[in-house]
Amino acid sequence: MSDKTFHTKCHICGMTLNPLYSRVRDSVSREVFAICKCSACGLGYTTPQPNDLKNYYDRLYYGNRHGFTEKYCIKRRTKIVFSEI
Repeated sequence: MSDKTFHTKCHICGMTLNPLYSRVRDSVSREVFAICKCSACGLGYTTPQPNDLKNYYDRLYYGNRHGFTEKYCIKRRTKIVFSEI
């Protein structure tokens, strides 16, 4: 298989993934992907999913967050996750 994997079932609940956005361009690699959403739990997936993510996150992504920014991101992500339950 290639270096990208297509998924049709959710890793969390096993239900079907449905297309949400057909063409989204990655800001770092400039590649085009689709975004799918689980029909049951709402989890979003990039498809196809690269097996190696290092080409999709530049050096500024890792370790350069200030305390406030990091806390804000954690709070925002937690809110998103719990709003879907």
